[in-house]
Amino acid sequence: MVSGKRFDSGKANDACPFSGAHRKTYALAAESRPDLILMDIQLPIIDGYEATRRIKANPELRHIPIIAVTSYALSGDDAKALAAGCDGYFAKPFSPRVVLAKVHQFLA
Repeated sequence: MVSGKRFDSGKANDACPFSGAHRKTYALAAESRPDLILMDIQLPIIDGYEATRRIKANPELRHIPIIAVTSYALSGDDAKALAAGCDGYFAKPFSPRVVLAKVHQFLA
């Protein structure tokens, strides 16, 4: 997540749609309100698509741009990420300069 704010992981939201480590990640987004999230699609338990859907379902968080970062590079995977609510998509390997340019674009 891209944010200058600090996070207290002890303040998890009781209405959080996640559990365990995912709960802390969701609480981090809810508490710190980052300017942008780089979402790994290959997360354990729930994937980045579902994590994105849950974050975007929260009216207070849905404005946060989410860029999918993944090793998936099959035809249609970018469309799947966008359909889940991601605002951008990068398949590995990617140029750090291209990612940085996209981040700047969302933060401008």
